[in-house]
Amino acid sequence: MIKGLEGTHLCGRNYECNTCNYKDVSYGDMTDGKYVDETFDPCENCGSEDLRWLLAVPQTNRWGELGFPYFDRGLGMTVHSKEHRQTEMKKRGVVEVGGDIDVGAELHQIREKHKKEDAEVDRLRTMMENGREYKELQSLQATGWKPEFKTREQSPQPKVTNNE
Repeated sequence: MIKGLEGTHLCGRNYECNTCNYKDVSYGDMTDGKYVDETFDPCENCGSEDLRWLLAVPQTNRWGELGFPYFDRGLGMTVHSKEHRQTEMKKRGVVEVGGDIDVGAELHQIREKHKKEDAEVDRLRTMMENGREYKELQSLQATGWKPEFKTREQSPQPKVTNNE
């Protein structure tokens, strides 16, 4: 099984109709990395289900850009030009992200950061509950004291003079 293709997903497959020779993309299900042929749409031109599946290889020009039209997996649709893709992205409020995104690594970094922050909070809590430096605070809290935090008005910014 291909990692990341567990479960059922909608996907597009290029086809050529054996009845009318029409070429397009048909959409259907992929379950656990395998196509479920009976879920794919018939020929858009004549309605025939006698389709020949084509190898979906992106067409690239000499600068490595995709040829049009092609199925954009991020947008979930076939785009016909750079302008069409930009228009659809703008409609959906998304921006292009270059390169591969490794969400797993980013999530791991966030979890490690949270572990460090939790350890620091635990250290400070233990220090406040047991530390000699906080005996006065501990005795006030034992009598039911709860601190009130008030904001104070900020002093005006100091004037910076240029002594040249």
